[in-house]
Amino acid sequence: MRSSCTAIVRFIIGILNILFGILFITIGIIGVLLRTNKDFLIKFTNAFADDFLSGVEKDSVQYVSNFILENDVQTSVFFIVVGFVIGFICLIGFIATCYSCSKLIQIYAFILTVVVIVQAVVVGVVFGVPRLYLTVIDTSLENGLEQYNPNTEEGKVAATLWDFVMGAENKTCCGMDGAEDFKKSPYAPTCPGFCCETQLPCLCDNAMALQPPVPGCREKVEKYSKIYMQRVLIVLICVIVAQAILVILTYAALTCKTASPI
Repeated sequence: MRSSCTAIVRFIIGILNILFGILFITIGIIGVLLRTNKDFLIKFTNAFADDFLSGVEKDSVQYVSNFILENDVQTSVFFIVVGFVIGFICLIGFIATCYSCSKLIQIYAFILTVVVIVQAVVVGVVFGVPRLYLTVIDTSLENGLEQYNPNTEEGKVAATLWDFVMGAENKTCCGMDGAEDFKKSPYAPTCPGFCCETQLPCLCDNAMALQPPVPGCREKVEKYSKIYMQRVLIVLICVIVAQAILVILTYAALTCKTASPI
């Protein structure tokens, strides 16, 4: 007979694998929807805007969503890969505990241990050096500056996104580092009104001549990026800790199995 210790631990492992499996497969599905379903992406973007930047008009959300759909591949790919891979691992763990297959449980425990270690290292590196993710965000926005032109269909997406950033939270800013950034855009020699402290666009030279000039948005972008990433970090730590507990329980089940009389 199996010991009650083995039965209880395996039951807990099975339940946790079901919960984690559902969670990560859902994350994978969200990644697919972010990549393929524009309506879902609009809702996702709107929720993000309401949470961090006090909302945005519906028309602007569509343009922001278009920009994300065209430029941000990393987020959706990350969701898809992590979601479905870990979801599959959880499925293996659930099957192993249901059929009391010690060999399969050992394989599952090893894979899960490796996954937890890799996740912990990646999270430690990324969040331990904030400049890594801030550089990615800054580069994406700087690429948008090079496309800024509200007078063309090609540049309207980037223009709407940047107008959104420059006017967010009623704290006006201009480009990443100031009006000079727009000299590299198709909109040159004109700058958006945010750079001139007016409702209408003005010449970049006039905006640069203001004393003091309108500051760039780099500080604002980095501030809200850090707030967002701190929330992400809390979620990731909770997930990694829960997975670590699952690893400990799995090895406990193997220990109980070995020690129990049959």
